[in-house]
Order: sequence, then C-alpha cells, then structure tokens
Amino acid sequence: MTRSNRFNGLFVATVVTCAGCDQQPPAMPTPTMPTQTSQVAPITTPQRQPLHVGGRVVDSANNPVPGARVTQWDSSNTTITDANGAFDVTATITAQDRSFWVTVEKSGFETSELNRSVDTAANTSLRLHEIRNLAAGESLRAAVNPDDSACGYHWGFVCRRVRITLESSGTLTLEVVSDGRLGMPVGPVGFPQPLERRISVPVKAGSEVSVDVATDGPFSASSEFTLNTSLMPAS
Repeated sequence: MTRSNRFNGLFVATVVTCAGCDQQPPAMPTPTMPTQTSQVAPITTPQRQPLHVGGRVVDSANNPVPGARVTQWDSSNTTITDANGAFDVTATITAQDRSFWVTVEKSGFETSELNRSVDTAANTSLRLHEIRNLAAGESLRAAVNPDDSACGYHWGFVCRRVRITLESSGTLTLEVVSDGRLGMPVGPVGFPQPLERRISVPVKAGSEVSVDVATDGPFSASSEFTLNTSLMPAS
C-alpha cells in the first residue's frame, strides 16, 4: 500500500467511527405517573326541621303558671305561657335528634333546664318550682321529681334548689336526709362531680347560699328528702 492509500484508509476508518458516534440511541419514553387527586369530603351541616312543641307549665302543686317564658336552647325559638299555663312554640331539630332542651323561667321561680322527648313534644309538661328561702337553723321537707330541672356537670343530675339567707357570719352546715340516692353536688364543676350528704361552708352576714339537692338520674319516681341547716357563729 502506498503512503497515499494508507492515509485514505485511515481517514475512512476515522469517518466511519465518528459517524457511529454521532448516532444517539433512541430516547426511552419517560413513564407517566398517574395524577392523584385527593377527594375532600365536603362538610355538610345537618338539615334542620321544625318540631311543634306544646303543653303546659306547672308549679310544685301542678297548678298552671301563666307568664312563664319557654325557650329552646341555643335558639330564638321562644314563647310565653297563657293564663292557663299553656304554650305552643316551634322548635328546630335534626332528623337524628330524639330529644330537645328548653329553658323555662319566671320571676319568683327557680329557672328550669329541661330535656324532653321528640315523640311527646306536642303534649309535654314543664315544671317550675317556687323559690324557697330558709334561714340558717331551719329545715325543709321536699322531693326531687323525675321531671325537675337538670343541674351539675353536663346537666348530669336532676335537682331541686334551695336558698339559705344568713344574718350572721360563721360556718354553715347543710345535711340531706333521704332514703334515696340524694346529695349535694360539691367542688368545681367537672367530671366526676360527687354528691355529698353533708357539707360545711364559711359564710358572711347578709349573704345567700344556693344549694342543689340532686340525684344522678335517670330515675322514675319522686324521691323525698329533708334539708337541715345549722350555723356555727364565727368566734
């Protein structure tokens, strides 16, 4: 091979090699990941529907109480009883509700917080008790009824309220005497909140102490009790 032919052969070989380097392998397709969309369930507000509530407001002796205000909790649904203690009001509930709460109030009576069944809403009885005041040293005989006001933590008790007026300072002792499971809710409002049959509290002259005599319902019959009070004067 002449010098010229050797050069030409080398050039061709070089061209072939470079031509091969210029050819890029076909690009592999990039896998496509499926797009994930998070489905957020919409927050739905339970549909409310009207409920006719009617009946009478009565006192401790089952006498009608005219001029009492009946209000459904957390609403503007309210009405006033007529001369016969009768009332009609439209409450609002959800389809899942099996009961509803009302507040019943009138001057001279203890306010009642009452829970009633949806099934008997059209013919329901709501009870108010007259305010009872005792002087220290006096006793009271009364009863807690199943349809009395709720009280205590999360309205877990059914109760009667009694008020004791103090003419002098000292230590007031209250004692509940009953055959039933009655007592006085004590301590800060919280769970559990115990019922005590005897408590003593410091008091000042001219003050008033309100005490709830309660039972941890539900219960089906009235439970009678005697509330005894005594005052040890301050030394």
